Amino acid sequence: MMRLLILMLLIAVNGFAKPITCTFKLSLPSQQDSFQLEVFKCYLSNFRLYSQSNELIFSDTNAFLIELSDSVLTHTVTIDCPVNVTPKTIVYSIGLDSVCNTSGALSGALDPLNGMFWTWQSGYIHLKLEGKYFKNSSPKTALEFHLGGYRWPNATLIDKQVDIKSDKIFVDIQLNVFLKHLNEGVSTKIMSPGPLAKQVFNAFSNSFVPMQP
Repeated sequence: MMRLLILMLLIAVNGFAKPITCTFKLSLPSQQDSFQLEVFKCYLSNFRLYSQSNELIFSDTNAFLIELSDSVLTHTVTIDCPVNVTPKTIVYSIGLDSVCNTSGALSGALDPLNGMFWTWQSGYIHLKLEGKYFKNSSPKTALEFHLGGYRWPNATLIDKQVDIKSDKIFVDIQLNVFLKHLNEGVSTKIMSPGPLAKQVFNAFSNSFVPMQP
C-alpha cells in the first residue's frame, strides 16, 4: 500500500506540474570600486506566472530568504508550473507584503532565528546588506543597511517581471548598480523603516537585472 501511494504521488507531481528554476546571482563590483561583502540577505516572495494573454495561471505565496556571500554567489528558487500552459512572464516581489509583516514571528524562511525580524511593530527586515566600500583611493566606508517597512507610504515591496524563454531563468543582482547611489550623498547606515529606507530600497531593486541563459 505504501509503494502504491508513493507511485500515485509521483504520477500526480509529474503529470500536473513542471519546474521553472529562477537562479539569482550576486555580482560584486569591479576591483576599481571594490566592495568587501560581510552580510547579504534579502526576501523574495509572491512568485506569479502569467499566460500569453496575461492571465494569472499560478502563484506561490511562500517567502524565500536569499542569503549570499562572496563564497556562495547563487541561490535557486524552484516554481512549479502547470504542464498544460505555456507561461509568458514570471513576476516576483522583492520584500514581504503586509500579511507576512503583521502575522508575528513565523517559521521557515520567516523564522526570527534568521536574523531578519525587527519587532512586532516594524515587522521584518526585507534587505540586510553590510560591508565595506572602497572608492578609488578614498578611505573605506562602512555600509550597514537594514531596510524594510510595510506601512504606506514607506512600504518596501517592489515587483519585478521577467520574460520566460525557457524553464531556466537567471537574474543578476549587480551590486555596482546599487553602490552608484552612494555618490549622491545617501546615508550609509539605515536601521529602521521610513522614507530614506524606501529610497535606498528602491535603488537596490534596480540591481536585479534579468540575464539570458
